[in-house]
Amino acid sequence: MAGRRRAHGRGAGGSDGERSPPAFVPADFLPPDYVVELGDFLGKEQDRYAELYDFMPLPLFTVDRIGIIRELNHRATTLLGAARSSLLGKTFVSLMTVSQRSPLRKHLAACRRSKSSTPLSMKSCLETPGGELPVEVVTLPAPDPSRPAYWICLRELTDERLAEGDRKRLLESEQAARAAAEAKEIFIAVLGHELRSPLAAIGASAAVIKRGELSPDQLLTVANRIERNVQAQSRLIEDLMDATSVLRGKVSLALESIDLHEIAQDAVAGFAVEIAGKSLKITVDLTAQRYVVNGDELRLRQVLWNLVKNAIKFTPAGGSVMLRSWNNGNILALEVSDTGVGIEPETLPRLFEPFEQAKRGSGGGVGLGLAIARGIVDLHKGRLIGTSAGTGRGARFVVELETVEVPRAAAAEVPLAQKGNGERRRVLLVEDKEDLSESLASLLDLEGFEVVVAPTFAAAMQTDLASIDVVLSDLGLPDRSGLELPREIRANFDVPVIALSGYAGDRDRMRSQEAGFVDHIAKPIAFGALLKAIQTALRGRRKRALSAPTESAVSRGNA
Repeated sequence: MAGRRRAHGRGAGGSDGERSPPAFVPADFLPPDYVVELGDFLGKEQDRYAELYDFMPLPLFTVDRIGIIRELNHRATTLLGAARSSLLGKTFVSLMTVSQRSPLRKHLAACRRSKSSTPLSMKSCLETPGGELPVEVVTLPAPDPSRPAYWICLRELTDERLAEGDRKRLLESEQAARAAAEAKEIFIAVLGHELRSPLAAIGASAAVIKRGELSPDQLLTVANRIERNVQAQSRLIEDLMDATSVLRGKVSLALESIDLHEIAQDAVAGFAVEIAGKSLKITVDLTAQRYVVNGDELRLRQVLWNLVKNAIKFTPAGGSVMLRSWNNGNILALEVSDTGVGIEPETLPRLFEPFEQAKRGSGGGVGLGLAIARGIVDLHKGRLIGTSAGTGRGARFVVELETVEVPRAAAAEVPLAQKGNGERRRVLLVEDKEDLSESLASLLDLEGFEVVVAPTFAAAMQTDLASIDVVLSDLGLPDRSGLELPREIRANFDVPVIALSGYAGDRDRMRSQEAGFVDHIAKPIAFGALLKAIQTALRGRRKRALSAPTESAVSRGNA
């Protein structure tokens, strides 16, 4: 007995006090105290196994031979979003998506038949509260028939799912890039056509005039044709310059109270020739009671002009175009609708994207108008909505803007070109291009102004500036920069100076403002906008004169 005790002491390979019974020693030969210690050891090992099983970071399942879940760990319950008790007794296959259940049954059957101790794996898809989750099912068959058939581990294929999402996003980006490239190619081709067409008309008209065989009525017709094509060219150039600044929201608005009904009526009147040429039926039903908005008049005219132009352009001969308005509380809704070619359903989501109109390839245009119109309305904190019932069923656009109270009617004013005493106002026009200076001088003279023309900076400074009411100056003068003119003039005379320039970007307008110009008019010059700028400048000068202290008041203030 003593010999046996020594055999499983130090002689068994353990140190003093360690008891590791060899497998060949029968249990009934072990001393009672050793049997108790061995039971404690096995119980602790079992608890430790249960803890390790439960807190493994991967989802683990113990499944019997007919596929019933007999045990699972904490990570598995967390992944499935269900209590352990509700999952025990379910079939493992039922945890997968419907399409993956049949392949998984075949996989488990193969594991059951396998004689190998090597784990088998397959890719599948698990149903979770967060949706479908790609997983790898790793299955190890149990070698002992008395034990549960499988131990199953799940490995989440999140990286693969993300990779698939990345591939999908990349494909969409490539498709969008190809579509954008195609749209820009079309845009460049259409732009060339749109630039050449007005120039061709202007050149032909000039050739007819040079022959000297036109009657006054014919000459007026040709002049109107030239004017229309100059306006078309001007609008195209303005669209190109506006595209970047408007679409990026970097446009400064000159806000004032605007009658939107008047702007809408002007837009229709501006297309009288086109309307008559296509025999279109025009209905104007402006019934909104509140129609004055706080906005930039030139920009809002641009919006309405574009919407009316499109309605006329895309409506076949004999069709109808309607303008109507109504109020939703303090919101003015102004609709432009037509019975024209309509818009394809797949195009509607991209309707206000740049170049999209050019891509449609119907009726011309470079495809910037609607994008710029939406940008302008957004800058006014309004909405521009476009809808269509489909191809051949017309289109409908609605501008929504917040209204303001209608200002009281102002008292009758003295004509713009006259002073209060009836004298003509004097305008100094500083412009070295003779054709332009003569044309502007003639138009201003017809309005009642007295015009003095100076071709250089030096000539402007030699003018009797004390008698001048307003100065119009080009910025590119031959002897000095026109940007220096306001400072030189305002050093001694309170005369407003308005810039005339072929550069019309926001940065150019900012430079003019910093130089002291009261306004910046882009070339080619819209004469109505120029008259309005002159009127605003003269009003500003009058307000300064009225607010300036009199000599006696200054004396009293210094006393």
